[in-house]
Amino acid sequence: MGKSITDKITKLLLPQAIQRFSQGEPLTVGPFTASLSGLQYKEQSFLWEKVGRCTLLEGPRKLRLLLSASNGRQLAEHDCLQIPNFSVLTAVIDNELERVRKERKGHASENA
Repeated sequence: MGKSITDKITKLLLPQAIQRFSQGEPLTVGPFTASLSGLQYKEQSFLWEKVGRCTLLEGPRKLRLLLSASNGRQLAEHDCLQIPNFSVLTAVIDNELERVRKERKGHASENA
């Protein structure tokens, strides 16, 4: 039942979060702040171009976010079970990483 509620909340909040984010407003959820320039976790900042993947590790009573660099190196890991609206943040992160990937492909094909 919890996942169903989370999915409904994400569906409701995500369009507004993406719109505000794309207009330059940072999105802060727990210790994470996503902005147009990158992602901040506690005192660490990562440019979007350096972030390779955002993975959710789910287990019994456990939800961890694992951020990895483009080269596979782990950047951050955080227990997110108690962070409200965490699914909105991960959706914004995934959306931005996809935008960066498309941008890279566009630049690669222009230089070919």
